[in-house]
Amino acid sequence: MNIHFIHPNHTNTNNLSGLFFIIDGEIYIDSTTRAVKHNSHRNLYQTILETYPRVRDKYRLYPYLYFPRGFLLYESDIEKLMLGCPNELSIHQREALIVAFNHPIDREYLYMADDPHYNIAWLIARVHKVQTWSKDIMEAETEWFKSFYLNQIAQFKELTK
Repeated sequence: MNIHFIHPNHTNTNNLSGLFFIIDGEIYIDSTTRAVKHNSHRNLYQTILETYPRVRDKYRLYPYLYFPRGFLLYESDIEKLMLGCPNELSIHQREALIVAFNHPIDREYLYMADDPHYNIAWLIARVHKVQTWSKDIMEAETEWFKSFYLNQIAQFKELTK
């Protein structure tokens, strides 16, 4: 599993919290306090594009919403994680995210299933809301987006088997 820390000095830190993206089966993490406070995936995506030329060259014209993303927060007072991520991720993929943030695989976590804005249905509704394309173009774009998004998750799945 390839893990990219936006701030490499956090690589060896245990019990991280932060935001993440899954792009081409690799995890990109920003575990800074700033990222957690601002909860800005848009800013993190821009930083990924600026920092990783391979990603920029391939995806600079893609909106950040086209990639699986989420957050992981460690609540030290209750010693539990809160994980917000796409419902389309399997339990094994969620565990891989927990390990990527330097937590033990068996750490208890609360899955934020009621946070819809990481799930494909919400994302499709969002694309429909902001686009003014014709119905035919919208249907084609929706099918392409759905296929692309699920493929991003499938690539991550291959790395977690």
